[in-house]
Amino acid sequence: MKKAKVGVIIPAAGIGKRMNSSVPKQFLLLEKIPILIRTLQVFQDCKDIDTIVLAVASSTIKKTQQLIHRYGITKVSKIVVGGKERQDSVRMGCDAIKMFEPSFILVHDAVRPFVSESLVLQLIRAAKKYGAAIPAVPMKDTISSVDSESFLTTIPTREHYRNIQTPQAFRSEILFHAEEQARQENFIGTDESSLVHRLGLPIYCVESSFSNFKITTDIDFEFAKMLIKKRVSS
Repeated sequence: MKKAKVGVIIPAAGIGKRMNSSVPKQFLLLEKIPILIRTLQVFQDCKDIDTIVLAVASSTIKKTQQLIHRYGITKVSKIVVGGKERQDSVRMGCDAIKMFEPSFILVHDAVRPFVSESLVLQLIRAAKKYGAAIPAVPMKDTISSVDSESFLTTIPTREHYRNIQTPQAFRSEILFHAEEQARQENFIGTDESSLVHRLGLPIYCVESSFSNFKITTDIDFEFAKMLIKKRVSS
């Protein structure tokens, strides 16, 4: 079997509880194309990506297979059943992608379709240099901490704070170790960078764009439709 230099794991087993839709959000259409396909197409077109593993709900395997065939997403080499939590789905993706022996792995949200190839390439380069790299944008709003009664306590400066996105890129052995350590200790993190960070390993932040947002709510979806229409008409 051909070894993969760079693999991508995309957890897509969510049901989109925060969206008022009977259809899982990754299958919602943006200008007649499912969000999941728009996300996959970026990695399909990127020459540095060798293989893609999808983790989906068991009930959507057939639909996912049909879509990747219809749209010619040939780099999807494996579709596995995801878990209850996102972290479970990524771990199952890690188990599946090992057979391709990737040197580096990117983990990306299925419903973050506006990721650019340029960002993907920057993250791969940074991961090769530092071992782990994540995309980040400056915080736009004032942030604060509150006490148990919801009274404001402190307002730290925004200068050293960032909002973290995906794809997150890692040397494969780093991600495998972080996922296994979290499993053994029953630790649930917010994303893969939180699992790697708790091991005390360095993570480099690559400047990203606010357009690389995750479609989580109805408002996000409406904004995504506007953005797609603008791109199509330009």
